[in-house]
Order: sequence, then structure tokens, then C-alpha cells
Amino acid sequence: MEGLLSGNLLSKASVFGSSGSNIKSVQRGTVSMSGLTTVDVTISPIDTTKSVVRQTSANSASGANGLLSSAIILNSTTIRFTHPASVGTVYPVDWEVIEFNNVKSKQTGTVQITGGNSSVSPTISNFDPLKSLLFYSYITDSPALDNNSFPTGYITSSTTLYFKRTNTSAYYLTMYFQVIEFN
Repeated sequence: MEGLLSGNLLSKASVFGSSGSNIKSVQRGTVSMSGLTTVDVTISPIDTTKSVVRQTSANSASGANGLLSSAIILNSTTIRFTHPASVGTVYPVDWEVIEFNNVKSKQTGTVQITGGNSSVSPTISNFDPLKSLLFYSYITDSPALDNNSFPTGYITSSTTLYFKRTNTSAYYLTMYFQVIEFN
């Protein structure tokens, strides 16, 4: 990651294009997860091949559990938030959907860091890492929150992503990823 970022900065390359904005639209909102494990939210129509959804913050009466919900684009007018029942009640989750211009490709997927493992490296179709952004959300079945509940993820090559947690854990982490590549 550091090499890709440094190379991008040194060459003055921009993943957002050379002129104008590559952001076509942004939609934001808050969804209440109180007592629910899955919530679908209706949004204005988007091109799903050029859009990503991300959580921007979460609040929970029981600490960081509000962060343990996933966000995916279901279709052009619906986004879905999910959290496992094991993390307890999740309260409001702030989100945004970003629709981009000048998109070459979008890849999405789901991968799991299984119990007893600390990382996973999914392979995806070839893309240009210097013109791409990775977005991800995740859920876990861990009833206790620790540093293993909060993974990091980054692009390692033109075909590989990398997700890791601090140590091995008996619990799983399911990663929902989106990679946007710009022209």
C-alpha cells in the first residue's frame, strides 16, 4: 500500500481524474438498526456499476457494536445494512452512497477471515491499483469486541486485496468489498 500511495503522490497521478469532479452524486442518511439484523433503505436511482456505499459513523449504547454492521448495494434503488444478532442492538448508522463519473470498472465480493486465521487475500480481476479505490464493510460473530473485531484492508497488487486483523481469533469476520477503477 505504501508503495502504491507513494508512487501516486510522486507522479502526481490522481485516482479522481485530471480535471473536473469524478463524483456524479452523493446521497446520505441515517438508518436505525434498533432490534433488527437487516434493514433495507430506499435511495434515489443510481448506476450500480459506478457507485459505492459506505458507513460514515455508527453509535451504540453498548460501545463499538454499532460499527459491526455491513453495507451493500442491493440494486439501483436499495442499500442493505446487516449485523449479526450476536453483537446485540445496533443503533443509528450514518451512511453515504457515492456515484462516480469516469468509472472503468467496479468489482464487488465477499470474503471471510475464518476462525483461527488472521488474514485473507482474495484475488480479483486485473485492475490498475493507481487508479482504484477500495471500500469495505464487515460483520463478525464475536460477542466481545477487541482489536480482532476491527480489520484493515488494502490493495496489494493489480489482482489482490488484503484484509487482516491483529491476531488469530476463534470468530469470523466477513468482509464485503467494493473496488472502483477509474479511467
